[in-house]
Amino acid sequence: MIGNMRVFDKLIPNSLMSTLKESYHKLEYHKNNMFRKETEIFSQVEVETNSLCNRTCKICPNNEYTRGNHYMDLSTYQNLLDQLSDMDFSGRFVPVAYNEPLLDNRLEDLMSAAREQLPKATILIYTNGSKLTENRIESLSKAGVNGLIVSQYEDNLEKDDISDLLKSLPKELKKLVRHRILKDEHLLSTRAGLIEVSNKIIKSSCYQASNNIIIDYKGNIILCCHDYFKTKQFGNIHEKPVLDIWNDAEFKELRSQLRKGIFNLDMCKNCVE
Repeated sequence: MIGNMRVFDKLIPNSLMSTLKESYHKLEYHKNNMFRKETEIFSQVEVETNSLCNRTCKICPNNEYTRGNHYMDLSTYQNLLDQLSDMDFSGRFVPVAYNEPLLDNRLEDLMSAAREQLPKATILIYTNGSKLTENRIESLSKAGVNGLIVSQYEDNLEKDDISDLLKSLPKELKKLVRHRILKDEHLLSTRAGLIEVSNKIIKSSCYQASNNIIIDYKGNIILCCHDYFKTKQFGNIHEKPVLDIWNDAEFKELRSQLRKGIFNLDMCKNCVE
């Protein structure tokens, strides 16, 4: 997967990347749900194992706001893994939520547990790279991580540049890392209107919320990764099974509306228009 991402980075201009990504979300949704009559399934699990980030990039809500310094309780994490294992989940498992996952000293243990219980899943780490070392990449790989996506903002490169590290990596580790530098001239998300960008992504429909399930450190399931303040919640995994929450009538209807380009929620309007 990381290799394909690097090929896209080289061949696809940024002006087309957003359209291509949404097309991929659309294809993935139909592929996963084409023959399902009553229940739908997600393809990516985004879990807030920790909430702190050590950067305040201008293109992120963390520049103006904070989600505090919280860690997912191990019982909550284990509950999630047990439920995903019972589903035989084979999609992507990602510890991401406006955080820097490498700040969590438990990360290797958490990913190792995920790999043991989700042998078919693709485990990805999104990081700003500030805490990345060759030893950390190796330890995460041994824990079962399939790849790392290093996303850096151009204005932070003076303190976060990892180009020398990436050049020096052994071939077997280098192939695990995708490195992207986000620039002001790129098409960027406003994160549901929380930040201002020079070139805003505009959508006529949204399939992302139909593929990615967002679970915060308390076990609450959120509408979308762009819901920074977690204003739209549909249930907690301690109180109701993940699949039951995902297939809640209100939740399903809202996702259906987003796929049709019906944006009734203010945060959705702010995100796509």
